[in-house]
Amino acid sequence: MSLAGFGKCVRQSKLLFITLDQVTIMKTNSTLKQTNPSTPVVFSDDFNSFEPINSTQAWSLFLTASHEDTLLGENPQTGNFWNYSLLIIVLVGAAAALIYSHFIN
Repeated sequence: MSLAGFGKCVRQSKLLFITLDQVTIMKTNSTLKQTNPSTPVVFSDDFNSFEPINSTQAWSLFLTASHEDTLLGENPQTGNFWNYSLLIIVLVGAAAALIYSHFIN
C-alpha cells in the first residue's frame, strides 16, 4: 500500500489509521461481516441454528421488534412472568366486561 503524498500513516495495535487532511479512513483486520443495523437479528445466519427459543427470548424479540433476543436476560422465569401477566390482564378484562355488562342493561 503506497501512501506517498497522502498524509501520514500511523499503526496502532490491529488498526491502521490513514489521515488524509480532514478525512480519516480506518481499516480493521477483523473478519466480521458488515451487517445492516436495522436488519432483525432473526434473519442473521448465526441466530440460533433453528433451535427452539424460550419465552424470554420471544418476549425480547417482540419488545425490540426482532432486533435483540437478550434484552430481558437469559432466565426463562422472566418470560413466564410476562406470559402469566398477559394472561391475567386478559382474564381480568374479560371478567370486568362480564360483571359491568350487567350494570349497563
